[in-house]
Parts: sequence; structure tokens; C-alpha cells
Amino acid sequence: MGVDKKDFMIRLCAVILLFCIIGVGAYIAYLNFIVGPKYDDYSVVFVIGARCNSRTINFDNNIELTERINWVVESYGYAAIVVADGMPANQTNVFDFSPHKPSTQNKIVERGVISDNINNFKHNLLEIMKTSRAKEPEANVLEAINIAARMLSSRPDKDIKEIVVLGTGLSTTGWLDFTDDNNWLYSDATEIIDMLNRNSNLPDLNGIILTWFQMHDVAEPQADLPGSQRSNLEETWRLIAMDSGAIKFNISDAQPGREIYTKFFPPSGLPDVSVVPIVSVITGVAIHPDQVDVQRGTGRDFSALVVGIGEDFPKEVEWSIEGPQHPGTTVQQDGTVNIAPDDFRDNIVIIARSVADPNVSGKATIRLTDSIVLPGLPEHIVITPGPELILDTEPPFNNANVIAIVEGDNNPSQHVTFELIDNTDPKTTVSSDGRIVIAPDEASFLIILRVTSVVDPSVYNEINIIVRRPPDVVEVRFIGNTAEPVSISQAREAVKEWVDFINSQDSGIYLFGCTANTGHGGTGVTLGLDRANAIKKIFVDEFYVEPTKIITEGLGHNNPWDRPNGISGMLSWNESIAATNRRVVIMSADDEFAKKVHNGTWQ
Repeated sequence: MGVDKKDFMIRLCAVILLFCIIGVGAYIAYLNFIVGPKYDDYSVVFVIGARCNSRTINFDNNIELTERINWVVESYGYAAIVVADGMPANQTNVFDFSPHKPSTQNKIVERGVISDNINNFKHNLLEIMKTSRAKEPEANVLEAINIAARMLSSRPDKDIKEIVVLGTGLSTTGWLDFTDDNNWLYSDATEIIDMLNRNSNLPDLNGIILTWFQMHDVAEPQADLPGSQRSNLEETWRLIAMDSGAIKFNISDAQPGREIYTKFFPPSGLPDVSVVPIVSVITGVAIHPDQVDVQRGTGRDFSALVVGIGEDFPKEVEWSIEGPQHPGTTVQQDGTVNIAPDDFRDNIVIIARSVADPNVSGKATIRLTDSIVLPGLPEHIVITPGPELILDTEPPFNNANVIAIVEGDNNPSQHVTFELIDNTDPKTTVSSDGRIVIAPDEASFLIILRVTSVVDPSVYNEINIIVRRPPDVVEVRFIGNTAEPVSISQAREAVKEWVDFINSQDSGIYLFGCTANTGHGGTGVTLGLDRANAIKKIFVDEFYVEPTKIITEGLGHNNPWDRPNGISGMLSWNESIAATNRRVVIMSADDEFAKKVHNGTWQ
């Protein structure tokens, strides 16, 4: 039976048309993949706090920030910039990319133009973000977030809405002023929320993600925040976000930029901003034991522990006896109480008052008796913190205080001695009150802290002090004028040495890519950066290290040095980092010399 020619042609045309439709659909999908968004309908407001008291924003080496710029441009979404100065409403920029969204036909015909436009939009947005800075005195961060939230409220509900804050979080004016007498930086964060709620000053963040970059990354004249104040600052903004209805609150650990703002903007171009005082707040004094029987005509030893907020508040106390005095009953300034034989009161109260803040004190009650009361024998010593303490060889985490409590029936004597075992450096010490300091050159990885009862030296306890130090400077060599390591296995081994260190601390590492090229047109710096990025790729792809913990730097003949013969004559540099060129040097971001190289101040 023959096939009808007309029917055959109709079927053939249908098949061809079907393939054309599939092909066009696939091509459009491909174009969407190439120049289309990762997220549809993305709206973002960047709140920028570029001030003289903050570190610069790392625009060029911040993957998370770059992602957000890509999302808003590629989705043809909405972006805005608010500067968190004293009058944030006066400094706003709005970018609505939706009018530039191409039609399907234009995607097919003008894909090159579309790609160029997208790149231009990204570049322009980034350049405006880089040059945005405070022009008014002080920093009203809360109001800047409120303005950003109001901007996003006009966006469609289907939009993914995000506020990205880039700044220290130290607001110095408005309802949330960390410089005022309320000492908000040292207050319970819930008190701040209560205050803002009472005055109806929380922003409306319903349906909004709040992401924070560079919280508490301060610069002079603002002093670094102690750990407890950093935590309190983070908790304050987290509660503000949650109580304001934010659907998510993130704090990025991305590294700040390498420069200080006054290098880009002269001091005359940066308005004043108040310094948030870093103070220590004493909150209480605890006496041990707090209640005890003592025979008349005998004595008893007491110890006092001063507690508070801050890293270095004074621990000294002044001892006294409350109320009417008996001439033979005394308390010495080491906490020893002597009871007169003819002191016939039922009980007395002793007081340990903070020397630094006399308004803060602790009390203990002594019940007087004619019966023989012997202090109990020590049975066990509790050391806090324990059973393990991790300290660094470099500040700020190279010291700690431990507390020792002697336990046993009838309140045994609290007199103890502190001793370090297996430390190699005599500058690694422990004081008589339990303060431990690790020396920079301490070579031991494990030190034992032993606390022994003075009354019964057979009673003691120990905790381990883990000494953490960055690995020695590690170098990876490269082939000729390439970004290819001489030995990939050696490169992996060098990387492996640093992985545990990176994962155990916050500040990360520097990867310095070195070359002795003259660097005409920046080629030396570019090659060095390519080498550094090649090693970063091993960290990220093979060992899953968080990219934001790695800072890459390209160093050529003209950056940071400038000598006719490359690195010739740079003896300090040669000995410390790159004895020859063609290598990547791995260094801790806590290393002071590495910081100087990164900041261009090493010479």
C-alpha cells in the first residue's frame, strides 16, 4: 500500500516544526542560563556604613556580596543604597533594572548586547557602592535599616527581599546610641528591645532577610570590642531583626578590606563619628563559703570572686565586717577572719566590696559557736573552665582566668597553689590567682595546669591547656611564568597543614602570590594573584574550606616593593616570605607581618 504523498509532506512538516519549537525552546533556556537570573524577582537594599571608625568593605574579594549584585542585576530586579550616616534619608540611590529586561525575541537576536548590558549594570552598581560614604556626623544604623525596609515595602510580595548591611553595627545616634550613658553595649539585649518596643522604634522587617557584613570590624580611633561586647552587639541586632519580623538574620564572616577609609577619603572628607567607649562593668562579688560555722576564738579563710562584663575588669576586693564591731574580731585583706573568744554574737556578716566599683559587693554569714569546728579536709578541687582550655600563642586569645574551688565536708580551706607543667617558655606563666598567659614562643602543644590544696598537697586536680599556633609559613612553588604548581601533591600537603587551623579559628589566612616580574601594566601582580587563586581553589574544592576565610593577594615587582632588580635588596622580605619568586606563601591572618604586607605598611 503506497503512502499518500500529500499526507507524507504534512507529517514531515509537522516533525520539522516540532523540532524547531524544541530547538528554539532549548536555545531560550540556554540564553536564560547564560544571561538569566539565578533568582527571579530579587530586591535588595544595601545599607553602607563607610566611616572613619570602620574597616573598608572588601568589594573585590567577597563572594557573598558579589552574588547579591549578580542576583539583582541578572533578575532585572530592584536595588537601592542607603548610607548609614547621621541623616540616612539624605543619602539614597535607587536602581530599577526591570525596564531593561529583554523580550524573548531580543534574547535571541541581541544576546551579546544583553550580556554587555548586564556586565555594565553590575560594574556601575559596584562602583557606586564603593564610593558611597558618610557625609553627615554620627551613624544612625537603626534609621538606615528602617528606611531600607520602607523602600522594600513597595516591592511586590512575590519578591525575595533582602537588606544587606555593610558596617560595624555601632550606631552612635538616634534611639539606639551605643555611646550614651545607658551603656547599651553592656546591657542585656532584651532591655534594648523593650526600650525600642515601648517607643515604637523597631523597623518593619516582615518578609525581609537581614544579612550583615563586617559587624564589629572597627578601625581607629574606635578600639576593638572585647569578645563579650562583640557577642552582645550581635545578639542585640539579632533580636532587633527577629522582633521586627525578619524571616532570617545572617552575620557573614567575610573578611573586611585591606585599607583604611582615610586612604581613599581624606580625613576632611569623612565626618566625625563618636567613639563607643570600651568599659568593663562589674556585676557582682561571690564569697566562698557563703555560710559557715566558726568557733569563737578561732579563724577562717574566705575567698572572693569578682564577676562582670568585659575582658579585663579589676578583681580586687576590700574586706570588712558589717554592723557593730567587736575589737577582737577582725577580717584581713586576704580574706582571713579571726573571731574573738568573747564575741558572743550569734552571727556576723562579712563583706567583700569591689575596689573598682564600691557599689558592688558580696556577703557571707558566719554563725558563731562555742563548739569546736574544724574546717573539713579537702576532698576534691573543681577547676573552671575545664577539663580543657584552648589558648593561642598570640593575642587576643593567649590568656585566660581559671577559678579553683576546694570541695569537702564543712567547707575546707580554699588556699591553693597554681602550677604549669610541660611549658617550654618561662614567659608562659600562671599567677597566684589563676591567670594564665601563653608566651608567643611557647613550643609545647599541651601544657598541664595543676591546682593543689595548701592544706593537703595530696589533693590536687589538673586540666589540659591546648596551645594552638598557626603552622610555620608554608610555600608552594610554581613553574616559570605560570600559575601551575611544580608539584600538585606538594601543594596539597602544604594546604593540608593549614586546613585544621583555618577551621578552628575565625581570622583565616593570606595567600600571597609572589613574582619578581617588573609588573609593567600590572602583569606581575596579576600573575601573583592567579597563583594565589590556584591554591585557594585547592582549599575550597578539595578541603571544603569556607572561601571567605581566605584572602588572596598578588605581589609583583611594583607591589609592594619598587626596585630595579625585583626583590634584590629587600632582605627583610626575602627572609620572611619569598626568598625567590614563583611561589605562593601561606600565612595566618593573625600574623602581624602578614597584616603589614597586606596593608602595604611592611617597609
